[in-house]
Amino acid sequence: MATFQDYQFGWSSTFITDNATMTQLMNMISWPWQWLFEAPMAELIQQTRFSVQTANIAVTANNNWWVTLVMSIVVYGVLPRLLLALLLRHQFIQQLRHNIQHSSDVEQFIVAQQHQMSRNPIQSENLTSENTSVQLPSSNTVLLSWQQADLSFPIAKNLGTDDWLKDEKWLMSDASHFDKPVWIMIDPMQTPTGELADSIELLQQHNSSVSLVLYPINTDDSRYQQQQKSWHFFAQRHAVSLKEGHDNG
Repeated sequence: MATFQDYQFGWSSTFITDNATMTQLMNMISWPWQWLFEAPMAELIQQTRFSVQTANIAVTANNNWWVTLVMSIVVYGVLPRLLLALLLRHQFIQQLRHNIQHSSDVEQFIVAQQHQMSRNPIQSENLTSENTSVQLPSSNTVLLSWQQADLSFPIAKNLGTDDWLKDEKWLMSDASHFDKPVWIMIDPMQTPTGELADSIELLQQHNSSVSLVLYPINTDDSRYQQQQKSWHFFAQRHAVSLKEGHDNG
């Protein structure tokens, strides 16, 4: 269009009333490329200026037009956008609040935090049985461990630290069948989990005797007493006996 159309350039301004001001303004605008092309000169600016014919209009009339112009911009331009922004903000907050209240991820996180703290262990009227103390290691039993890979004595299998599918595959194989009673070593400071319950259930399908052994024991720790109640309830719920393990010697 710049090649085949005939364009005529001119300028007019409401606020700029003299050519010198326009010349200075064009010099500032053209500053980035003045090393390649020169800015419009004062003579060119004077020749290309145009204006409407001077009309005899009162100052109050001009003021009225200015008020109409500004109010039109505010009412039809600014105000609708402001109301729309407030409406969208309100809808966003409502949707965000709804998502938080109905999000299972948030609920699972809160439940997990409450569960891990174990500040309020489950109370039961049947928690009156005393623990049986046993000596470790024991040659008359098969020792397994739950998330305890650094025990000082050998164990047949460490569960809970690898992928659950691998643990499940081992639990359902012939390798989990034993002729001796099975003892699962448990750190008392751990929290009972569903994966441990599933492991116990699979072991009970293949073995006649499955027990939980709390090790190491620290009866001087006040938190141990609370954790002990939780493990009592867990053991009774899954029909396994609970023992306290002590080192030989």
